[in-house]
Amino acid sequence: MDIIAYEDDPRRVAAKVPYNLIERCRLAPGGRWDATNKCWHWPLTALPRLLQSFPRLRVPPREELKTSLKGANAVAWHKA
Repeated sequence: MDIIAYEDDPRRVAAKVPYNLIERCRLAPGGRWDATNKCWHWPLTALPRLLQSFPRLRVPPREELKTSLKGANAVAWHKA
């Protein structure tokens, strides 16, 4: 699973998460569900907790963060 830049707020990050991992999403502070883009998003300060909850989470350097939630290549899916 990849973290991407959240389009609506540059101080937040987003990820498309499989339904069976929703409880892990709720563990990170400030997490919210975006029904329009069908993704979870969190403040940047939640990254340490996200890394604990999702050991396979990939966080690219800021300049490489993708900013689009649309399209098949926006988020890579991995089995957790």
